[in-house]
Amino acid sequence: MKEEQYHFSTEIEGNLLLSRVTGTRTRETVSAVTIDIFETATASKLEKVLVDVKDFHGQLSILDSYLVVTEVFQ
Repeated sequence: MKEEQYHFSTEIEGNLLLSRVTGTRTRETVSAVTIDIFETATASKLEKVLVDVKDFHGQLSILDSYLVVTEVFQ
């Protein structure tokens, strides 16, 4: 099994979920962290999310960005 290449932490401030993501940005890690944050927000019954990605290094290609959206948000 492949080792995770990202870490995320969250905290709740009022009705806002604050998340911080660190690691390497790939199509797989962006998909995984999107699902993790969505599940955390849903479990906490929060609709507002702010994600700090300044330490999430790398860049997705246009194709990878499209694939993340189409795969995660089916």
